[in-house]
Amino acid sequence: MAEGFVEPLKETLPEVVAERYLSELICRGLLQVERRNESGRPRALKMHDILREFSVSISKSIKCAARSDGKEEVEDGGIRRWSIEAKEKEMKAASETALSRVRSLFVFAVDETSKSSFNRLPSGFKLMRVLDLEDILIKELPDELMNLFNLRYLNLTRTQLKELPKSIGKLYNLQSLVMKETQIKELPAGIVKLKNLRYLIAYGCTASDGAFGPVVPSNIRLLSNLHV
Repeated sequence: MAEGFVEPLKETLPEVVAERYLSELICRGLLQVERRNESGRPRALKMHDILREFSVSISKSIKCAARSDGKEEVEDGGIRRWSIEAKEKEMKAASETALSRVRSLFVFAVDETSKSSFNRLPSGFKLMRVLDLEDILIKELPDELMNLFNLRYLNLTRTQLKELPKSIGKLYNLQSLVMKETQIKELPAGIVKLKNLRYLIAYGCTASDGAFGPVVPSNIRLLSNLHV
């Protein structure tokens, strides 16, 4: 949904439309269900190896996606989705790379050392809609992230963040904020400026008074789109 792949339908929630898309992909054999939750809904999926290699090849040829794994250099040629799967050396190099048209950035650390090697957000990402930093051991968010006005999805799961910037409200278009198992104890007042926020996922965080989940501003109820 964050990337705009889900076509809006009148009087139908985008989540419902997205689930229909997913069911269709599963029925056609393009995706395989690896694990389901207690209610029987797909929790983990995979793509057949041959189909995956074919998809990756097509994505590269049309400049749809790129992967940094230390085997080849990624250049700015209209790449829209960038996956960084690298060790310490490549992670540091990736943080210095600028790809101007990237819409989605996924960072995967392959060892403990590389988890702390992604030291800053690459520049020139004004069109970014999705940023996934799960398991990356950053202690604070870079200032330039607050200028990503098109950002829809931000995943900070198991980072070493202890607080969110007070300027978080500048991410006006943010729809999903995931901060599971972080050390964030309290949400800043600016969170209530995120009028488009639909999902705030923060389980695994412990408030300063020992309560489950971070302390939230009392007027967070003003976020009418937020699902609870």
